Amino acid sequence: MKTVNVVKKISSVVLSLMMGAGISLSVSAAQISAGSEMAFFGTYVPTGGTDLTSATGLAFPAPVTIAAGANDFAFAASSLASFSGFGFNPATAGPVLTFSNGGAFTAANIVTDVQTAQSLDLTLVGTWSLNGFDDTIGSLIFTADALGGLYTFSAAGTVANPAVVPLPGAMLFFASALAGLGVLRRPAAKTQR
Repeated sequence: MKTVNVVKKISSVVLSLMMGAGISLSVSAAQISAGSEMAFFGTYVPTGGTDLTSATGLAFPAPVTIAAGANDFAFAASSLASFSGFGFNPATAGPVLTFSNGGAFTAANIVTDVQTAQSLDLTLVGTWSLNGFDDTIGSLIFTADALGGLYTFSAAGTVANPAVVPLPGAMLFFASALAGLGVLRRPAAKTQR
């Protein structure tokens, strides 16, 4: 009986440590808040073709103006950003945008919504990164125009509603703790009968 009590005490300490470690692993920095938005405008050059109809990518000759920013993106209003050239047919994942005040957007997927001689609409889904925040999933809606020989674009960046995703390590510790509790209760219940 004395051995059972010692095993219970040691087991409870180990399980407490495991559960505590699992909880501490799930703590993270703040995500960029949902509803954070940013608007851009600037000029571009179609690449891979002679006009927007045959273009397969875009290049950006100069930094662009950030016209507005809301919520966690408010810091960037009236500053500059630099777009990296990217391909959309086929889609090329990777860095698309960096802010002069810090931060970036990296595309994971690019979808061509409309492509005509005068207009190109793209939806880029990826990750927004800002100093002091966890990387957060969001999108960049990109509209390019080719009217009268002028290549201008506007873009709007938004953050999706961030979801809290538990870390795999925390889930492993929690599952181990639950399994340990189940194993400990069975032998203890049998010895008391």
